[in-house]
Amino acid sequence: NIAAIKKADAKKTAEAKKKADKKRQAAEQLRAEKQRADKKRQDKAAAKERQQALAREQERREQQRLLVLADKLAKQQAEAEAVAVQSYKSLIQQRVKESWHIPLSARDGMTAVLRVNLLPTGEVVNVAIVKGSGDDAFDRSVVQAVQRVEKIEELQQLETRVFDANFRQFNFLFKPLDLD
Repeated sequence: NIAAIKKADAKKTAEAKKKADKKRQAAEQLRAEKQRADKKRQDKAAAKERQQALAREQERREQQRLLVLADKLAKQQAEAEAVAVQSYKSLIQQRVKESWHIPLSARDGMTAVLRVNLLPTGEVVNVAIVKGSGDDAFDRSVVQAVQRVEKIEELQQLETRVFDANFRQFNFLFKPLDLD
């Protein structure tokens, strides 16, 4: 009967071993599935991060492009405004010269600097001498010439911001040529 006991023990041992092997295989399979799932999650997270990084880079490039474009546009606008301002200053200079009555004491090289205040309608509100020529008759004639202009209607075409910055109050250099 020892052989039967040994046989039964061997059978029990084989069954226990089979059971343990099945358990181990199931555990390994579960671990492998968990690793595959973790890898899949990691790959998905990495792909999402790459996509987000790419989107951030594209956004940064677009912002940079827009900044360059805005800077270029601002420079063009500033240049256009400078040309317009110079054009209006020339117009004012012309109108003042047209309304100026040359005093007998006027000579080449005489200049006067006036502070002129205008309304957005182009109306002359105030004229004051900032730096005279040294000849009262010349200075008075220049002030009167600006006052006779009365209104420069073309200034109404300017944007308020440009008008305020350049024409609401400005210094006007009067320097006639060819007097002698």
